[in-house]
Amino acid sequence: MAQRNVTAETVVYSAAIWWRDCDPMYNVVATTAKACEREAMRMLRGEARDAYDSEFDDPRTISDYLDDLCWSGVHQFTLSDLASGRELSEAIGDLNATGAAYLAQ
Repeated sequence: MAQRNVTAETVVYSAAIWWRDCDPMYNVVATTAKACEREAMRMLRGEARDAYDSEFDDPRTISDYLDDLCWSGVHQFTLSDLASGRELSEAIGDLNATGAAYLAQ
């Protein structure tokens, strides 16, 4: 794995995820656009699977739940534009360790 040197001024890529007609619930941040999109898709599939598993009497499929989820696409920011204080410190640590972080909405 390549060593990362993420700082507050590092350019990162971000994608927000939410249920249709709701506020964003997740904000994925990664060091590359490809990693950000991959992690956002993983989170979308996981959220749809969790919804499907929790609704026993609902005839909808996982694909139906995916249709009810939205995402912003990947956008470029400076990390300090997305987080500050403790959240910024935690994001720097996560990005240096794994290449991805999750910020509160």
